[in-house]
Amino acid sequence: MADTLSAYLKCRYEINNGNKEFSIAIQDITKKLEDFQAPEIAYFMDVFVSSYDLTLDDLLSKEH
Repeated sequence: MADTLSAYLKCRYEINNGNKEFSIAIQDITKKLEDFQAPEIAYFMDVFVSSYDLTLDDLLSKEH
């Protein structure tokens, strides 16, 4: 599950930086994550994934 989650985050990073070649891959990986039906994956997706889109400055400003 961790490897699949890591692949999802990589796809998301690439898409957010303009690399549309990861668009199909993220759909497949998202489906695989859903198929796990793991509450820990759902929690991570709900709570932490959005922070991976933030810049370092954004992360630091929210802490202080």
